[in-house]
Formats: sequence, structure tokens, C-alpha cells
Amino acid sequence: MIKNYYTRIRSIRNKFLFVIIPLLLVTLAGATFVLDIHIKDSESRRLTNKLDALSDTYGKMLASSLWILDYERIALILNAISADPEVVYVSVYDKTKSLISDSGSKGIRNDPKYSTSVDIFYETSITGKSIIVGRLELSLTDSLVVSAQQERLGLSVTLAILLIVSIIASALMANTWSVGIPLRRVMKAIRHYDDSGERISVDWETNDEIGTVIEAFNSMQMRQNVYENELRAARDDLEQRVLDRTTALVKARDEAELAKLSMSKFLANISHELRTPLNAILGLSEFMMGEHLGPVENLKYREYIGDIHNSGHYLLELIDDVLDLSKAEFGKMQLNETTFNLRIAVEGALKIAEGWTSNSDLEISKDIPNQPLVIKADERAIKQILLNLLSNSIKFTPDNGKITIKIEHDSISGCKIIVSDTGQGISHDNIAKVMEPFIQLDDPYTRTHKGTGLGLALVKSLAELHGGSLSINSELGVGTTVEALLPRAFPV
Repeated sequence: MIKNYYTRIRSIRNKFLFVIIPLLLVTLAGATFVLDIHIKDSESRRLTNKLDALSDTYGKMLASSLWILDYERIALILNAISADPEVVYVSVYDKTKSLISDSGSKGIRNDPKYSTSVDIFYETSITGKSIIVGRLELSLTDSLVVSAQQERLGLSVTLAILLIVSIIASALMANTWSVGIPLRRVMKAIRHYDDSGERISVDWETNDEIGTVIEAFNSMQMRQNVYENELRAARDDLEQRVLDRTTALVKARDEAELAKLSMSKFLANISHELRTPLNAILGLSEFMMGEHLGPVENLKYREYIGDIHNSGHYLLELIDDVLDLSKAEFGKMQLNETTFNLRIAVEGALKIAEGWTSNSDLEISKDIPNQPLVIKADERAIKQILLNLLSNSIKFTPDNGKITIKIEHDSISGCKIIVSDTGQGISHDNIAKVMEPFIQLDDPYTRTHKGTGLGLALVKSLAELHGGSLSINSELGVGTTVEALLPRAFPV
């Protein structure tokens, strides 16, 4: 709050006063307080010592008078004691605690700290022993000390005010001459430039910091004229370059949008054109495999027919993947979110995957929670994610390897589909590459497996459509773990 108020003060003079006045007040108040405490402690010790001395002296003087019961002399002694302006009350009692005589008043600032009550002893000449013959009570007042303290306080405040005024006046005069005048000249030069556009020098020559600043200001004024001329020329050139660049970017954007639209139309048309002969190839190959027109006696022909059928299915899957990936990249794929049982989708994907591994010794296991796995998401997209991840692990996991599919889902993080394998693994540098479309790592192992490199790229696009992401953790020679996070697929 103090800092904000300080920054709002517009005058250096006022800022100077804002800092120096509290500092002076605190310093003088602290000095006055310390001095006052010191004097007060000294007076307190003096009164305490005086109380002890009076009680001891007058106790001895009263001892003989009490022994012979000389009440008149006792009264005289008490009157002598009470004549001291700092004594407010004194009284004498006999050994039966009966009041013999007193002087003064208990009600006048009778501070218990400055009161005492002592026994009076008398030493008999017969026995030589001291016996108690009475009691003396004595009270002092610190009213004189307090009065003197108040006078000192008033004098200190007066001197402090005079000192503060003199210091502030001297500081303001020094501030005005050393800072105020040159700053006003600088402001005059600045306003002159604002009004006329002409830069002028400031007439001020001193060897202090202000002189150095003004010298630098004058040099800056001269350099600024040069810089402004150069800046105008550069600005004109930059504006022309920006205009040319903007025109080129607009043209490139229009061309990119046209190419994007053309690509979308091309993919839609080519998919229709490719599906028609592919369906014929698949249908005829299935018909021939069924031997509806007679047996195919040549075993080689049967093998060729199976190859034609499998290749047709692979080509159809490739077309579907390309179309789905292009739709996702062009923003044309729409999610059809419904409520379904994720457990059933996983079981279905595992059955298909087991068919892919029927001729190998791969072990596929699952780790699925026992609670219901009913979620809301695009069921077709989720099945495609499951199949692509399993297919990818099967391709790159050797015989006797192990593949595990794990499902984690809760109301906080959504759904996680995790597929782990004990395959060849991926180097850290290549992890980002395998999630790009049409990328296959060039090594002897991966070259033995067919594929276009669309699997992980498509899974990544489908996960992002669900507001999620795809992450890969892999180590060469150990295996790979792929995690598809679907944060919007909350349990229902």
C-alpha cells in the first residue's frame, strides 16, 4: 500500500519529503524514548535508594524515643521527615501495632513501589540485645519526577520540530538546486520537442551525476535525429515488404485451401472408384474359394485365390484407413458418441487379434477392472483404436512374445487404453516419427512386415478427436507400451 502511494506521487520533491519526514520522526522519537527511559530508570533507582536511606536513618532516630515513649519528640521527627517534598506519608507504630503518630496523606500518588515498612530496633544497655520497639512506615512520591519528565518531553518535542524543520528546509534547498532546476530544464526541452518537433540541448554543466545525465541526454538528442531519419526509411521499406509478404501469404493460403478441398474430393471419388472393383474381386475370390462352379483341382490355383482374397481385404482396409485419417486431418470426421460397454468391445477386438496370431506362439492377455466399463464415446472409433494398437503390437512382436491390453477408467481422467508388448522396441529418437502418417522405420525387422504406417497416426487422430492424446514409451530390445488417453470417455 505504501509503495503504491509512493508511485502515485508525481513530484520528486514530494517523494523526498515522503521518505525523509517519517525517517526523521522515527529517529527523533526513538532517541527521545531511549533518553526518557534512561532518565526514568535513574530517578527510580534514586527514589528507591532514598527510601532505604530514610527508613534506616530515621528508624535509628526513633528507636530511643519509642523506648522512653517520648511522643512529642516522635512527632517532631515525623514532621521533619514529611518536610521533604518527596515524602507523602510517614507513620510510627508501637510494638503492639498501635498508631503513635503519622504525618502526610496516603492518597497523594502513593506508589507501592516507593513505600516501605520496617521494624524499629532498640539495643538495651542492660542486656546488650536488640529488641523491637515499634514499626516505621514511609512512602515517597514520584510526582516531581513525572513533572520533570513531562517538561523534558515538551522541550524534546519542541527541539525535534525545530530540527526537523531546519533539516527539511536545508534538504529542499539542496534538492531544488541540484535536482529540481536541471530536471525542469530537461522537461522544457522535451515539451519543446513535443510542440515543435525540434530537438534542443539543455544548458547545464556540473560534475555530478545530474550533469552526467544531462550530457548523455544532449548526446541522445543528436543521435536521435540520425536514428529517426534512418527509421523512417526502414519503416517505409518494411511496410512495402510486409505488404508484399501479406499478399504472398494470402495467395499461398488460398492455394492451400483449394488443394485441401481438391484432396478431400479426390479421396472421396477415389474411394468410390476403388471400392467397386475391390468388392468384385473379393466377391469373385470368395465365390471361387467356395468352389460353387466345381472344384479347383490345382492346389497352386487355390493358393493364388487365397492370396487374391487376402490382398483385396488388405487393400480395402488400407483405403478405409486413408479415408479416416484424411477426414480426421481435414476436420470432417464427426464423432458419433453413444453409450456402450467397453468390455464387450475389448473382448471382440481380442477375438479378432487371436485369429491373427493363430499360427504363432504369441500370448495375448488382458487387464480389465472388475467394475462395469460402460462409457460414452464413439464406439466405432474405440474399436478401431483397439484393433490398430493390437495389430501394431502383433506385427512387431516375435514368437513366444507377450502382448497385454489394459484398461483404466475413472471419473477424473476418463479412459486409458494401454497396449504393451515385448517386441523389438523403438529408439527414443524414432518415437515421434512413428506417430506420423506413412512412416515406417527402416530396419531389417520392420521391413519383413507389410503396412503403410497409418496405424499409430490414425489412433493419434482418433484420440485427439476425443480430446485426448497418444503417448509411447519404448526401449530397444525390451518392448513398447502405447497409451491412448480419452479424457471425455467418462464412466456412465
